[in-house]
Amino acid sequence: MSEIVGNKDVQERLWYTVEGNRLAHAYLFSGPEEIGKKTIAHAFAQRILCETSNACGLCSSCVQWRGVHPDFLFIVPEGEGLRRNIGVEQVRAARHFLQLSPQAGERKVLVIDEADRLTGEATNAFLKTLEEPSPRMVIVLVTAMPWMLLATVRSRCLTVRFSLVPETDMVKWLASLKISSGEAQALSKLSGGRPGRAKRLLKDPVARKDVIAILRLFTEVIGESSFEKLKAFSVFTKNRTLLAQSRILWLEEAHRDITELPPHTFGLISRLLAVDPYAPFDPILSLVS
Repeated sequence: MSEIVGNKDVQERLWYTVEGNRLAHAYLFSGPEEIGKKTIAHAFAQRILCETSNACGLCSSCVQWRGVHPDFLFIVPEGEGLRRNIGVEQVRAARHFLQLSPQAGERKVLVIDEADRLTGEATNAFLKTLEEPSPRMVIVLVTAMPWMLLATVRSRCLTVRFSLVPETDMVKWLASLKISSGEAQALSKLSGGRPGRAKRLLKDPVARKDVIAILRLFTEVIGESSFEKLKAFSVFTKNRTLLAQSRILWLEEAHRDITELPPHTFGLISRLLAVDPYAPFDPILSLVS
């Protein structure tokens, strides 16, 4: 298994629970986008299913992990734009999967990525599974917006919080990818402690240029709630990709430490989420149009 960057304390706690057989029936992995939550969720699942509990890579379960493991199910949102969500049929399929006896070991593992995109009907169906857990199942919900989940869902999960990766660790990791020290420093700053974003920007020069443009404008706008300042985001109307990315940056600011944001900024972000948290373009435009 390749090295996972950052959140070593989280990894150690999770690996310890697997080795000691002290697993909860449901976990909520929360933290900013692209920091490795999904990667660690997969590594966690492999260890749970491994015959030696350490992702040995040699047992029959780990061999199956390289292909399609019969006791592992990974769910992601379906659809596009406003209709991109996790529907009730996906949840019903997941419930059926969990009700079946494990085929390769003692447990079955379900990982739901972007769990905040569960529809209301899907959430209600999923609650039945959380309320009546089986000792042979482990569920992991992954989200960057835990506040979008119902409190009843959050209360039935053990929350595991992930943090941004320190710049020194980012630079060291990026340097190991055989790039220059200067480029490693630049990518570390652009990615803001997010390994997933750093890898994406490393592979896509156009995306890297876009992020630089967004960050420049974002720096000018954040903290300002005036109509004229917000209207500046209208420059993105011709590029939906930039609109989506600028929206994500706003949500990341909210997630960084939502309780300590200036009141006017917190209020603005709350209104944005109320407009439409799943819009494929920046909902700021809905307020200034």
